[in-house]
Amino acid sequence: MSSATIKTLGAVILALGVMLAASAAVQFGASDYATAVNAGQQVFNDAALKSAETVSPGARLAEWADAHLLTLTGGLVLIVLGAVLARVSDARHREVSLASAGAVNWSQSFDTLDSQMRSLRVEISAENADLDDLREQVDRLRQEVLEPVTAARHELEMIYGLAGFASVMGPLSGSERALNRCWTALADHHGPEAVASLDRSIAELGEAVAALGRLAGEKQ
Repeated sequence: MSSATIKTLGAVILALGVMLAASAAVQFGASDYATAVNAGQQVFNDAALKSAETVSPGARLAEWADAHLLTLTGGLVLIVLGAVLARVSDARHREVSLASAGAVNWSQSFDTLDSQMRSLRVEISAENADLDDLREQVDRLRQEVLEPVTAARHELEMIYGLAGFASVMGPLSGSERALNRCWTALADHHGPEAVASLDRSIAELGEAVAALGRLAGEKQ
C-alpha cells in the first residue's frame, strides 16, 4: 500500500472517529430534560425537570456511559488509529525521499556548473563569439545540470534542515537568476552584459558551494 493511500485511509478513519466521539459526547446531559411538543412549540415538562434536578451528576454520568461509552471509546480508538496511519505515511514518505537522496550528487553538480560557466565566460569574451550558439549552450547547461539540482532541492532540507537548506538554496537561486539573465543578454547579442551576468552567477554559485561544504563538514 502506497504512502498516499495510507495517508488517505488514515484521514478517513480519523474523521469517522471524530464524528463518532462527538456524537457520543453531545449526548451527555441531553436526557436531563424531557420535552413535549404542543401546537408545534417545544414545552418543558416540569416533572421531568424536577426529576432531573434530583439526579446526581455521578448517576447521570453512569446513565450516559451505559448508553454511549462504547460509541465514544470506538470513536477515540479510530482517532488514534487514523493519527497513527498518518504518521506511518509520513515516515514512509520520508524514508523513500531519504533513500532517493543522493540521486543528485550536489558537489559534482556544482563542480560541473562552475567549470562549464567559466568555459562559457571565456568563449563569450572572445572576439567574434557566436552568441547564438553560446545561448544554446547556456540553455543546455540550465536544463541538464541546474534544473535537476533545483528540482531535488527538498533533499537538502531533509538532510541538513531548514537553515541548511536556506544557506545553500539562497545563493544558488541567485546564481540561477544571473544565469537566466546571461541567457537573455546573449539572446539580445549583448556580450558585455552576458559576461557580467555570468560573473554574478559564478560568484553566487561559489557561495552555495561554500555553504554546502560547511554543512557537510558539520555533519561528519
